Amino acid sequence: MSNASPAAEKRMRLRFAGTCRVCGIDIPAKVAAVYERSTKTVRCLAHDERPDVPVVDGSLDVGTPGASARREFERRRDGRERRVRARHPRIGSFMLAVSDEPQSTAAWNTGALG
Repeated sequence: MSNASPAAEKRMRLRFAGTCRVCGIDIPAKVAAVYERSTKTVRCLAHDERPDVPVVDGSLDVGTPGASARREFERRRDGRERRVRARHPRIGSFMLAVSDEPQSTAAWNTGALG
């Protein structure tokens, strides 16, 4: 991260496409980047202290659509499975096999597929 004050930089989703002033890769619109007010330029998050958007093949990897919903579904499903098996060690597997996922958990799976 540069030595500029925090007020001179703003982490935001770009309204317009831009080019990283550090590495020169194209940053598409609606992708998070750091806007530097003093120079009116942008830089990709790969050059930030906390890079949470990795650079792959010279372009930004914005992730897989539905990946966070998939992780939330798996977290909820696995948690329910652990609780049922802990409460009912002998018949927990049977209970899980004959029952449906709660609607709140199934909704996350639907969102991940959408």
